[in-house]
Amino acid sequence: MPTAAPRSTVLLALLAAACASSGRAAASGDAEVVQTTRPVETGGTGSGVPASLLRGVTEDFVRKTTVEAPPEAVWGALTAVYEEFKLPINTRVDAERRLGTAAGRFRERVAGERAARIVSCGTAADGREAADSYELSLDIATTVAAATDGASELRTVVSGFAKPIFTNGEPVRCASTGRLEERIAAAARAKVAK
Repeated sequence: MPTAAPRSTVLLALLAAACASSGRAAASGDAEVVQTTRPVETGGTGSGVPASLLRGVTEDFVRKTTVEAPPEAVWGALTAVYEEFKLPINTRVDAERRLGTAAGRFRERVAGERAARIVSCGTAADGREAADSYELSLDIATTVAAATDGASELRTVVSGFAKPIFTNGEPVRCASTGRLEERIAAAARAKVAK
């Protein structure tokens, strides 16, 4: 069965894609689809043959929001927003105004909310939502760019996997509900308005 390979470079790819102006338009007017290619390890045969790698293409939604404040002010508030939401910051590129959590581990709650409100990962064997009962590994990234009339454009993407905790199940792909992206934008707006 396929398992997800380590994603040390996935967040950087998502951030770069979030900054790019290309991409298909998503169903929502304030989101765009970014296609990313993730390595997937298929496992070896046990006879010394190396594991084979496949490339899986997935879609992540970059949610865009305009904040009526200059980019420097929004960028200055973003760290406080991540800290307030208890999102570990392990990626920061000041020159490009990029901030993120790469492979952040979460169980049951993300940013103070029930995990299933933040990401959808399907249903667990016990009938509960997998996001609420599995261990989550999430990539969360936000960029701040200049928009028109001195405003800023905030772009956030949330992507990840969930893995059963007490069984040897395979990781499942999680899709963002859009809620965390909205909360990050709202909190940044509130901080720059003070």
